[in-house]
Amino acid sequence: METLHASPRLKKPTLENKRYNPIKPHNPQAQMKMTSLIQTTLMLTTAAMIASANTSFAATLTWDGGGADNNWTTDANWDGAGDDDNLLTFETLNFAGSTRLTANNTTLGGKNVNSILFDASAGAFTLTGEYVDMLGKDTNDTVARGPAYVTNNSANTQTINLSLNNYGGSPYNTGLIFENTAGGNIVVNGIITEQGGGSTISKNGGGTLELNGNNTFTTNVVVNAGTLKIGNANALGAQDPAATKVTVASGGTVDFNGVGNA
Repeated sequence: METLHASPRLKKPTLENKRYNPIKPHNPQAQMKMTSLIQTTLMLTTAAMIASANTSFAATLTWDGGGADNNWTTDANWDGAGDDDNLLTFETLNFAGSTRLTANNTTLGGKNVNSILFDASAGAFTLTGEYVDMLGKDTNDTVARGPAYVTNNSANTQTINLSLNNYGGSPYNTGLIFENTAGGNIVVNGIITEQGGGSTISKNGGGTLELNGNNTFTTNVVVNAGTLKIGNANALGAQDPAATKVTVASGGTVDFNGVGNA
């Protein structure tokens, strides 16, 4: 009698021990396009990050004189930690209070600033030391932002013995404005220079702006209000016989103080 044997079961095929690459390219041209797209995206992202870093806005630093000396490069002289002016540029410098009233710019090679303010609480400051570039902007992009200001918001006279560089023309300031808002005068004994073609220098607000430096700027001066007092034969800068050096609005006056100029 013939013996019957059970038929062997068939095994289902599996993927075990088989290499499987789900992203294995089947179209080399498509892979090249995808690689190019990824590279372009990375380049654009990097450029955007760099642009964002380059247009970051700087701080307003307020002088509180909390350091052990009178130097601008002493971090503790500025309100708040991490405000060492060597680390930033394009700041607005705000001088406040009555501590360390002789503030010395020890930034080697000069200091780039947006504007200089004297707070309503400011005592009678004297600024000394290295020159300052008056940029009129708070970010290092390529767009001119506006005028640079030297503003006295106090009733005390503020004296500037350092040189001010009127850094005009695109992409820097559109004017250098001296402004008195509370009756306190501004005395500039330092030299006012210019760079980038310079820009118009204006006197706004009441009180007196006194220019005593051997100035070299070539731009015109506009007195919109208050008094411009001349204390040096070159206070109005380099002579230009073809130009009207000073324009005086109805609210302004010029005191030549016996000095021949313009």
